[in-house]
Amino acid sequence: SYSQIFDSAGCIESQEDNVAEEENTVANNSTLYPRCTLEYAVTLLSHHVVDRIHMDYNKDNGDDYDDQDYQRVNILRSTFWKTAVRAINRPDFLPNKLIKVSFIGESAVDDGGPRREFCSLLINSVKTCGVLEGKENNLSFSHDLRFLAERRYFTAGKMVAISLCHGGPGLHCLSQATFQYMARGCVEQPIAIDEIPDYDIQLIAKQIQSSETNEELRIAVSRIGEESVANITGFTDPMSTITLDMKAPILENLTTHHCVYKSIPEINQFLDGMNVLHIADLVKAEPGSMEHFMCLSKKLLPSADYLKSIHVEYSPSGSNKRIEEETTIYYWFEFIDECAKGNQKTCSFAGSDNQPIEVVITLGDIFAFFTGTHSIPPLGFTESPSIEFITNSTVPSSNTCANILRLPRNFSCIEDFSERFTFALSNCRDFGNV
Repeated sequence: SYSQIFDSAGCIESQEDNVAEEENTVANNSTLYPRCTLEYAVTLLSHHVVDRIHMDYNKDNGDDYDDQDYQRVNILRSTFWKTAVRAINRPDFLPNKLIKVSFIGESAVDDGGPRREFCSLLINSVKTCGVLEGKENNLSFSHDLRFLAERRYFTAGKMVAISLCHGGPGLHCLSQATFQYMARGCVEQPIAIDEIPDYDIQLIAKQIQSSETNEELRIAVSRIGEESVANITGFTDPMSTITLDMKAPILENLTTHHCVYKSIPEINQFLDGMNVLHIADLVKAEPGSMEHFMCLSKKLLPSADYLKSIHVEYSPSGSNKRIEEETTIYYWFEFIDECAKGNQKTCSFAGSDNQPIEVVITLGDIFAFFTGTHSIPPLGFTESPSIEFITNSTVPSSNTCANILRLPRNFSCIEDFSERFTFALSNCRDFGNV
């Protein structure tokens, strides 16, 4: 058992920690497994990567590995899904071998940034390629026989495993019920009607829920179809025998079926894909840890406080440059606070018809600008994020390999800072596609 590797004291998350998860985070009320602390989960994953699949990017300082220790991944941003699938499904691709990523048409050398961005784009592709459906950050698996036949769910699981083990972000979007089934093969707690991804079925469920007489309940249930009622709810008696005392189990079976059980083959194929790096094994052995990386956990999202705590390379105290730098950081803090409130917006041309759409700038967008990822990778960074000042440009820039944000000193006011930073962000590749 993985839990035998570590001292279990302090590994279980307290109720206060669980409650402290910010709003919109799915709470873990499961008695199937305890929720572990994030620190324990990160240590567990690090051990898995280094000791079980024998891979460690933290040793990558240019001396420990030579060129033959890496495999090359070539990516076209314009056809990311196609080129990424081709890369990771090549017969000679080894999921546990270190990778260096080249984005065609870009001059960046992969010292960590392109790889991290590649992993982030893998996760975004999993969320948008059709294998998942439902509300944002509370997704379940779709039921698609065509995707199943082409093994798209396997590929998606493989992408998640690669991201987690190569220093990228976790999935952070599965519903609690879906993750429980992946970990334990059953669903313990009731599922809210609003989680049903099929809107028509959701309306039927709400009609069942609001039924106040036997006749109203029978009419609502009949909308499912007699054969479907038997298959989904297990109720095989004539419709005329349905009574109000059956409403709760019918509703529970209906929601569980449409959120989880209808997609069991798809879930199993996804787990097979994750197991190319034994991540599915880890989910089943340590669900209380892996939940941090598969379901929404705002502890791994960059907060305003986190961004404000990033180390700043200041000039000596008392110098004119230092005064300008402190003013710039004041504007930076104000910009972060406005983004945290959802008040900073810009236009993006990321739509399929290339028409401008209004996009709210998030803290994740800011973070990705200089790290290549919208969330904090579970395995952390080899180079801690930092802020430097530049004199040869009037627009903020970055180095995603070294996680450096570079800011000019010559901003006249907060509006000037916001305008220039938003311009830099808007002109980043893939901004607005997430």
